[in-house]
Amino acid sequence: MSRKATIIVSLALLLLVAVLSTLFLQRHSLSNILEQKIISHIEDEIGRKIAFADSRVHIRPFYWQWNNAVLSDRKSGEVLLKAKTVRIYLDMDLGLLRMKVVSIRELRFTDPVLTVVRYSDGKTNLAGLFPKRPPPAWHVTIDKIDVTHGRILYDDRLAYRALNLQDVSV
Repeated sequence: MSRKATIIVSLALLLLVAVLSTLFLQRHSLSNILEQKIISHIEDEIGRKIAFADSRVHIRPFYWQWNNAVLSDRKSGEVLLKAKTVRIYLDMDLGLLRMKVVSIRELRFTDPVLTVVRYSDGKTNLAGLFPKRPPPAWHVTIDKIDVTHGRILYDDRLAYRALNLQDVSV
């Protein structure tokens, strides 16, 4: 009886290790797939460059997290937004995905710094953030945007003044 119980427990532990390692590998490979396939499309839509130190996919609740994220101008490299973390909580409704609808339940920024510059010609660095284009094949909705401990830096080069708003939460 003892040998049989040992074999059953060993098999159960082996199965548990196999399942956990599969979930771990899927999480990291899913993060790489998202980085390779989606980031360039997002960059094209907003006309800016996205960079981050690393990203992770969390299975439950399902979200994609970017650490030390930076949004910058493609030409000048000027930074528009920095955030310690950006979490994208996705609604994984397969029916919506089949209809080419991506539903983002929440977009959460932690410790972001938004830099807004008004140049001497009156234009801002926000100009062209969402360039006019034909509607994409995919429809994206964002239900909620959450900002915690944010800062807004406003540099008015036309009026020669600067403003620093701290601890902004939305």
